[in-house]
Amino acid sequence: LNGPDITADIAERFKGHVESARSDARQREYDYRKVNAMISQELMAHREKDRNLARVALAHREALQAQDAEEAERRLVAERDAKAHMESALHEAEQQRLVPVKIKIPGLRKAHIADIDQFERVFKEQMCASLQLDESQLRLLRISGGTG
Repeated sequence: LNGPDITADIAERFKGHVESARSDARQREYDYRKVNAMISQELMAHREKDRNLARVALAHREALQAQDAEEAERRLVAERDAKAHMESALHEAEQQRLVPVKIKIPGLRKAHIADIDQFERVFKEQMCASLQLDESQLRLLRISGGTG
């Protein structure tokens, strides 16, 4: 292979990897939205259940002895704590959506890259553009020589 053929081959492989990474990111986003919708539906069901339980507990508390009323109140508090915990877990999951990714480009050797700094800059710009990321969301740690 001569210079233009190698460049075209590297560009095609890079494009394939970028498309694969984009597809993986779309799948993760789809999976995240699906789980988020399931959790939201579950929370809505729990909210309705909590409302019903609160109404029943109020009537029950008036009908029972003082000890039974205290026990019902403890159950309501525990359910509210569980609901608050679930909502905070959902918020935490939304905050941690981004994950580290290691990209290997078969056939690309560090020795073939004339200007590593320029390659890193262009690679980062292209990845940000392809994946529609802000530069703060992408950090290039290093380019290694690989193991063969």
